[in-house]
Amino acid sequence: METLEWTKHSDAMFKSWTDAQTNMWNEWLKAMQGFGTFPSSQVWNTTIGKFPSSQVWDKTIEAGKEKNMGTRTGNAVVEMLKQDHETVKKLFEEFNEAEGKAKAEIAKTVIQELEVHADLEERLIYPAIRDEVDADDMMNEAVEEHHLVHVLIAELKKLKPSDERFDAKFNVLGELVTHHIEEEEGEILPQAEDSKIDWEELTSRVMKRKEQLVAKHTSTSRKRR
Repeated sequence: METLEWTKHSDAMFKSWTDAQTNMWNEWLKAMQGFGTFPSSQVWNTTIGKFPSSQVWDKTIEAGKEKNMGTRTGNAVVEMLKQDHETVKKLFEEFNEAEGKAKAEIAKTVIQELEVHADLEERLIYPAIRDEVDADDMMNEAVEEHHLVHVLIAELKKLKPSDERFDAKFNVLGELVTHHIEEEEGEILPQAEDSKIDWEELTSRVMKRKEQLVAKHTSTSRKRR
Protein backbone atom coordinates (compact mmCIF):
# COMPACT_ATOMS: atom_id res chain seq x y z
CA MET A 1 0.00 0.00 0.00
CA GLU A 2 2.82 2.39 0.87
CA THR A 3 4.47 1.73 -2.50
CA LEU A 4 1.21 2.31 -4.34
CA GLU A 5 0.54 5.56 -2.48
CA TRP A 6 4.10 6.74 -3.20
CA THR A 7 3.64 5.97 -6.91
CA LYS A 8 0.41 7.96 -7.02
CA HIS A 9 2.10 10.81 -5.19
CA SER A 10 5.05 10.79 -7.61
CA ASP A 11 2.74 10.75 -10.63
CA ALA A 12 0.81 13.71 -9.27
CA MET A 13 4.02 15.65 -8.61
CA PHE A 14 5.30 14.93 -12.11
CA LYS A 15 2.01 16.01 -13.70
CA SER A 16 2.03 19.23 -11.68
CA TRP A 17 5.61 19.97 -12.78
CA THR A 18 4.80 19.21 -16.43
CA ASP A 19 1.71 21.44 -16.41
CA ALA A 20 3.72 24.27 -14.87
CA GLN A 21 6.45 23.93 -17.49
CA THR A 22 3.89 23.82 -20.29
CA ASN A 23 2.26 27.02 -19.04
CA MET A 24 5.69 28.62 -18.83
CA TRP A 25 6.42 27.61 -22.43
CA ASN A 26 3.09 29.02 -23.65
CA GLU A 27 3.76 32.31 -21.87
CA TRP A 28 7.19 32.45 -23.50
CA LEU A 29 5.63 31.99 -26.93
CA LYS A 30 3.18 34.81 -26.21
CA ALA A 31 6.09 37.01 -25.23
CA MET A 32 7.84 36.19 -28.50
CA GLN A 33 4.69 37.32 -30.28
CA GLY A 34 4.70 40.60 -28.38
CA PHE A 35 8.39 41.08 -29.01
CA GLY A 36 7.63 41.15 -32.71
CA THR A 37 9.65 38.13 -33.79
CA PHE A 38 9.55 34.36 -34.10
CA PRO A 39 12.33 31.85 -33.65
CA SER A 40 13.55 30.42 -36.97
CA SER A 41 12.96 26.78 -37.82
CA GLN A 42 16.54 26.07 -36.75
CA VAL A 43 15.83 27.49 -33.31
CA TRP A 44 12.54 25.60 -33.09
CA ASN A 45 14.41 22.37 -33.84
CA THR A 46 16.69 22.86 -30.86
CA THR A 47 13.90 23.86 -28.48
CA ILE A 48 11.04 21.48 -29.31
CA GLY A 49 10.51 19.36 -26.23
CA LYS A 50 12.56 21.73 -24.08
CA PHE A 51 11.76 24.85 -22.12
CA PRO A 52 13.65 28.15 -22.01
CA SER A 53 15.62 28.78 -18.86
CA SER A 54 14.05 31.10 -16.29
CA GLN A 55 16.63 33.75 -17.19
CA VAL A 56 15.79 33.63 -20.90
CA TRP A 57 12.08 33.48 -20.13
CA ASP A 58 12.18 36.54 -17.83
CA LYS A 59 14.20 38.61 -20.30
CA THR A 60 11.88 37.67 -23.16
CA ILE A 61 8.76 38.54 -21.19
CA GLU A 62 10.11 41.95 -20.24
CA ALA A 63 11.40 42.68 -23.74
CA GLY A 64 8.04 41.65 -25.18
CA LYS A 65 6.16 44.00 -22.90
CA GLU A 66 8.45 46.95 -23.72
CA LYS A 67 8.43 46.26 -27.45
CA ASN A 68 4.68 45.82 -27.59
CA MET A 69 3.90 49.16 -25.98
CA GLY A 70 2.50 51.41 -28.69
CA THR A 71 3.22 48.97 -31.53
CA ARG A 72 1.11 46.62 -33.64
CA THR A 73 1.41 42.93 -32.96
CA GLY A 74 0.85 42.46 -36.69
CA ASN A 75 4.47 43.37 -37.23
CA ALA A 76 5.36 40.01 -35.73
CA VAL A 77 4.31 38.23 -38.92
CA VAL A 78 6.24 40.61 -41.17
CA GLU A 79 9.31 40.41 -38.94
CA MET A 80 9.10 36.62 -38.95
CA LEU A 81 9.08 36.58 -42.75
CA LYS A 82 12.03 38.96 -42.94
CA GLN A 83 13.91 36.92 -40.35
CA ASP A 84 13.31 33.77 -42.40
CA HIS A 85 14.56 35.61 -45.48
CA GLU A 86 17.80 36.60 -43.77
CA THR A 87 18.28 33.06 -42.48
CA VAL A 88 18.04 31.40 -45.89
CA LYS A 89 20.10 34.09 -47.65
CA LYS A 90 22.91 33.51 -45.18
CA LEU A 91 22.63 29.75 -45.59
CA PHE A 92 22.84 30.03 -49.38
CA GLU A 93 26.08 32.00 -48.94
CA GLU A 94 27.45 29.42 -46.52
CA PHE A 95 26.60 26.62 -48.93
CA ASN A 96 29.07 27.87 -51.53
CA GLU A 97 31.84 28.03 -48.93
CA ALA A 98 31.17 24.64 -47.34
CA GLU A 99 32.32 21.15 -48.35
CA GLY A 100 31.26 17.54 -47.90
CA LYS A 101 28.79 16.74 -45.13
CA ALA A 102 28.57 20.36 -44.02
CA LYS A 103 27.34 21.33 -47.47
CA ALA A 104 24.72 18.59 -47.44
CA GLU A 105 23.47 19.66 -44.00
CA ILE A 106 23.16 23.28 -45.12
CA ALA A 107 21.12 22.24 -48.15
CA LYS A 108 18.87 20.11 -45.96
CA THR A 109 18.32 23.01 -43.56
CA VAL A 110 17.55 25.44 -46.39
CA ILE A 111 14.97 23.08 -47.84
CA GLN A 112 13.27 22.69 -44.46
CA GLU A 113 13.28 26.45 -43.88
CA LEU A 114 11.75 27.09 -47.31
CA GLU A 115 9.08 24.41 -46.92
CA VAL A 116 7.93 25.77 -43.57
CA HIS A 117 8.07 29.37 -44.80
CA ALA A 118 6.16 28.59 -48.00
CA ASP A 119 3.46 26.64 -46.15
CA LEU A 120 2.81 29.55 -43.80
CA GLU A 121 2.56 32.00 -46.68
CA GLU A 122 0.42 29.83 -48.95
CA ARG A 123 -1.92 28.56 -46.26
CA LEU A 124 -2.34 31.63 -44.06
CA ILE A 125 -0.45 34.80 -44.96
CA TYR A 126 -1.11 35.16 -48.69
CA PRO A 127 -4.86 34.50 -48.35
CA ALA A 128 -5.05 37.16 -45.63
CA ILE A 129 -3.26 39.63 -47.90
CA ARG A 130 -5.48 38.81 -50.86
CA ASP A 131 -8.56 39.54 -48.77
CA GLU A 132 -7.39 43.06 -47.95
CA VAL A 133 -5.03 44.10 -50.78
CA ASP A 134 -6.22 44.59 -54.35
CA ALA A 135 -3.15 43.17 -56.10
CA ASP A 136 -4.08 39.89 -57.75
CA ASP A 137 -1.34 40.07 -60.39
CA MET A 138 1.33 40.62 -57.76
CA MET A 139 0.05 37.78 -55.57
CA ASN A 140 -0.36 35.42 -58.53
CA GLU A 141 3.26 36.02 -59.50
CA ALA A 142 4.37 35.29 -55.94
CA VAL A 143 2.43 32.02 -55.97
CA GLU A 144 3.99 31.00 -59.28
CA GLU A 145 7.44 31.70 -57.86
CA HIS A 146 6.54 29.44 -54.94
CA HIS A 147 5.58 26.77 -57.47
CA LEU A 148 9.01 26.94 -59.08
CA VAL A 149 10.64 26.72 -55.65
CA HIS A 150 8.64 23.56 -54.90
CA VAL A 151 9.65 22.06 -58.25
CA LEU A 152 13.35 22.68 -57.60
CA ILE A 153 13.10 21.32 -54.06
CA ALA A 154 11.42 18.15 -55.33
CA GLU A 155 14.20 17.69 -57.88
CA LEU A 156 16.92 18.31 -55.29
CA LYS A 157 15.40 15.68 -53.01
CA LYS A 158 15.85 13.12 -55.78
CA LEU A 159 19.55 13.92 -56.10
CA LYS A 160 22.44 13.12 -53.81
CA PRO A 161 24.52 16.11 -52.70
CA SER A 162 27.46 14.49 -54.50
CA ASP A 163 25.61 14.58 -57.84
CA GLU A 164 27.29 16.97 -60.26
CA ARG A 165 23.94 18.70 -60.90
CA PHE A 166 23.13 19.27 -57.24
CA ASP A 167 25.20 22.42 -56.71
CA ALA A 168 23.98 24.04 -59.92
CA LYS A 169 20.34 23.31 -59.13
CA PHE A 170 20.74 24.51 -55.55
CA ASN A 171 22.29 27.78 -56.74
CA VAL A 172 19.41 28.32 -59.18
CA LEU A 173 17.07 27.83 -56.22
CA GLY A 174 19.06 30.47 -54.36
CA GLU A 175 18.73 32.97 -57.22
CA LEU A 176 14.98 32.37 -57.44
CA VAL A 177 14.50 32.74 -53.70
CA THR A 178 16.58 35.94 -53.63
CA HIS A 179 14.45 37.45 -56.40
CA HIS A 180 11.27 36.40 -54.59
CA ILE A 181 12.49 37.98 -51.35
CA GLU A 182 13.23 41.28 -53.08
CA GLU A 183 9.74 41.47 -54.55
CA GLU A 184 8.03 40.34 -51.37
CA GLU A 185 9.84 42.83 -49.13
CA GLY A 186 9.70 45.61 -51.71
CA GLU A 187 6.07 45.30 -52.83
CA ILE A 188 3.91 42.75 -51.04
CA LEU A 189 4.77 43.32 -47.38
CA PRO A 190 4.60 47.14 -47.44
CA GLN A 191 1.10 46.98 -48.92
CA ALA A 192 0.11 44.30 -46.43
CA GLU A 193 1.27 46.42 -43.48
CA ASP A 194 -0.83 49.34 -44.72
CA SER A 195 -3.93 47.17 -45.05
CA LYS A 196 -6.67 46.31 -42.54
CA ILE A 197 -5.52 42.75 -41.92
CA ASP A 198 -6.39 41.44 -38.47
CA TRP A 199 -2.73 41.04 -37.51
CA GLU A 200 -3.35 39.80 -33.99
CA GLU A 201 -5.54 36.93 -35.19
CA LEU A 202 -3.16 36.11 -38.07
CA THR A 203 -0.14 36.13 -35.75
CA SER A 204 -1.81 33.60 -33.46
CA ARG A 205 -2.63 31.26 -36.36
CA VAL A 206 0.84 31.56 -37.88
CA MET A 207 2.54 30.80 -34.56
CA LYS A 208 0.43 27.70 -34.04
CA ARG A 209 0.98 26.46 -37.59
CA LYS A 210 4.72 27.06 -37.47
CA GLU A 211 5.03 25.08 -34.26
CA GLN A 212 3.15 22.17 -35.87
CA LEU A 213 5.27 22.24 -39.03
CA VAL A 214 8.62 22.33 -37.28
CA ALA A 215 7.57 19.59 -34.87
CA LYS A 216 6.61 17.48 -37.88
CA HIS A 217 9.94 18.12 -39.62
CA THR A 218 11.82 17.34 -36.41
CA SER A 219 9.95 14.06 -35.96
CA THR A 220 10.61 13.06 -39.58
CA SER A 221 14.32 13.83 -39.27
CA ARG A 222 14.62 11.72 -36.15
CA LYS A 223 12.94 8.73 -37.83
CA ARG A 224 15.43 8.89 -40.71
CA ARG A 225 18.43 8.63 -38.40
